[in-house]
Amino acid sequence: MYLPLIAGYAMDQYRWVSRKFPRMITEFIADKLNNSDIIFIDPEKANSKDIHIYQKAGFEKIDEFTASWHPVPHVLMRLKQ
Repeated sequence: MYLPLIAGYAMDQYRWVSRKFPRMITEFIADKLNNSDIIFIDPEKANSKDIHIYQKAGFEKIDEFTASWHPVPHVLMRLKQ
């Protein structure tokens, strides 16, 4: 499941998303990715709502980058352990 796609799709209902989605992310990770040592995501830097929701779900910003194949600034985030 591609988390940024889901978050972006649900942003039209931001109030609901900001309350429910962080718990949904946490539950998904616990259920499907529980054998992972490190989990990264890379939302676009301009997408402050997604970044905020990921922070509420336990992710922290660790870097910013712009990939050569997609010249838009992104924020590299890692799930806090």
